[in-house]
Amino acid sequence: MSLSPQTKQKISVVLNVSKTVFHWGFIPAVLYLAYFGNKKFDSNLTMKKIEGFPARLQTP
Repeated sequence: MSLSPQTKQKISVVLNVSKTVFHWGFIPAVLYLAYFGNKKFDSNLTMKKIEGFPARLQTP
């Protein structure tokens, strides 16, 4: 089964967009989930535990 050139181009565009979204969104997503994630789970990554973080933004 052979793919048409248009289908190959569409697949290429989707893969390039997916790669870009993953490249720019992975670290912010991890940091967001670490900070605002499940509050019942005591995460090792919290803003109050990051040394040198501005005091006005620290969580109590």
